[in-house]
Amino acid sequence: MAGVNGATDFHNLLMVVAMLAGRYLPMVMVCVLALAGGLARHQQGVVTVGTLRAQGVNFVALATGAAVILALLNFLPALSLGTIADGLL
Repeated sequence: MAGVNGATDFHNLLMVVAMLAGRYLPMVMVCVLALAGGLARHQQGVVTVGTLRAQGVNFVALATGAAVILALLNFLPALSLGTIADGLL
């Protein structure tokens, strides 16, 4: 049996998904771009004591910390389960 047979149910369903994504995904992207344009036209809010500015060390530290915490939450369960499984064996 050489090559890939394209007349299987899996390949047919995969082609259906690809055609639907190619047909309707650009329409969704246009809606997202329209929403982004509407949000870009908004006026800026009033700066108060509780406003977190998107520049400076404070913002960079908070954004980096959030990214590191999310990355650790992705990998920590696998790392801890590996040591627990090793201890059980």
